[in-house]
Amino acid sequence: MDILLSPSYLKGVIQIPPSKSEAHRVLICAALANEKLKIKCINPADDIMVTAKCLTKMGAKIVYNNNTFIITPWHKTNNLPKLNCKESASSLRFLIPLAAALGINAFFYGKKTLSKRPLAELLKQINGCNITSFNIPFYLTGKLKAGTFVLPGNISSQYISGLLLALPSLEKESKIVLSSNLESAGYVDITLKVLSSFGINIIQKDNQWIIPGNQKYISPKKYILEADWSAAAFWLIAAAIGADISLKGLNLNSLQPDKNIINILKNIGATVAYNNNILKISPNHLKPFDFDASTNPDLVPILALALSLANGNSKIYNAARLRTKESDRLHSITQLINDMGGKIIENDDALLITGVPFLKGGIKIPPLNDHRLIMTAAIAAIFSKNPTTISSVNPVSKSYPDFFNDLKTLGGNINVF
Repeated sequence: MDILLSPSYLKGVIQIPPSKSEAHRVLICAALANEKLKIKCINPADDIMVTAKCLTKMGAKIVYNNNTFIITPWHKTNNLPKLNCKESASSLRFLIPLAAALGINAFFYGKKTLSKRPLAELLKQINGCNITSFNIPFYLTGKLKAGTFVLPGNISSQYISGLLLALPSLEKESKIVLSSNLESAGYVDITLKVLSSFGINIIQKDNQWIIPGNQKYISPKKYILEADWSAAAFWLIAAAIGADISLKGLNLNSLQPDKNIINILKNIGATVAYNNNILKISPNHLKPFDFDASTNPDLVPILALALSLANGNSKIYNAARLRTKESDRLHSITQLINDMGGKIIENDDALLITGVPFLKGGIKIPPLNDHRLIMTAAIAAIFSKNPTTISSVNPVSKSYPDFFNDLKTLGGNINVF
C-alpha cells in the first residue's frame, strides 16, 4: 500500500498500543506457567503474533480472541517444529534458548532481513546443543546445559533476556556474565520484572545474573500490559513540533527505556504535563541537543526528525547498532531527512544534524522496509510544505498496526492508492 500525505494539523487524544517488549516476555512466561492466563492486547503487532504462533508450534496453546490472548501452558512438547520468526529478532533471540532449555529440536527461519541481525555470540553460548549455522535458517538439536554464559552487552540486550527467560527451567544453577558494558539495560529490567511476576527468582550482582535452577513459573492469574513508549514517541515528537495531541494509558513509572523520551523532550524545549492519565506535550521553539543513543536506539529516527527542525546543531552518537536493525537506520534516516529538505551528515556511529526552518517534502519516498523509518517519514510529511508520497507502508504492522488509522483519526490528510 502506498499513501500520499499532505500537510495537516493534528489534534486529538489517542490510546497507545500495548508494549511489544513486555508482550513477548509475558507470552513466554505464561506458556511455561502452571495455569491458564488471559492477557488483553488490542490489535497486537506482527512481532507479538510471531512469538505467540511459535510458542504454539512448540507445544503451548495460545488463542487470540476478542482482543485477548488466552495462554494454556505447555501441554505437550512438539518435536522439530518449524519456527518462522519472520522479521522479529526478539522472537528469534528469546526462543532459541527456550527451545534449547526444553530440549525441543527445532528449525528456525525467517525473512532475509532477519538473517542480517547479529546472532552468533548468542548461539556460541548454547552449550549442549548442535546448531547447523550461525544464522537463519538452521536446525537446533539437543538440550541446553546449565553453567556460565559469557556474553557481550553491547550487541543486543535480547541475548541476556532470552537466557534469563529460559535458564530457570534447567535443573541446576546457571550464571550470565557480561564481557562488555550492557547497553539498553532497561530491556533486561523489563525481563526481570516479568519473571518476578511469575515467581522466578534472579540474583543480580554487578554485571552478572545468578539463576537458580529447577524453578517453577507461577501464573499471576492476571497481567495488564503497559502502553508502548516506543510507539508513543512518534506522537510525542509530533506534539513537540506543533501538533495538539494528548496520549492515554502511559505509565510514567515504566521500566521501558524509551520512557526517556520525556526527558529528551524537556531538553529540546517542549513542555510536559501529565494529568488524569493523560500525557500532554506543548510545542515550543525546539533547541538543539546531543543525544547518546546507546540506551534508546529505537528513538533515533523520530528524534533525528525533531532535531532537524531545531534551531542549531545537534548530534546523535553511540549509534552504530542502528546499522543492523531492520535497515541501516543511520544511513536510511540521513537519506530520508536530506531528501525531504533537512541537513544531516552521517558518520560511522553518529548523525550530525543542522536544524532547518522547515522541510520541503514534495517527493516520493521509495520503499523503506523499516517500520520506524516509515512512521518517521509520515510525521515528517505532515509537517512538510508539500505533499509527500510514501511507498509500501505495510511494514508498520511489525510494531504498530493502527499507526495510520490513528494518524487519520488525528486529522492526517491521507490518500491511499
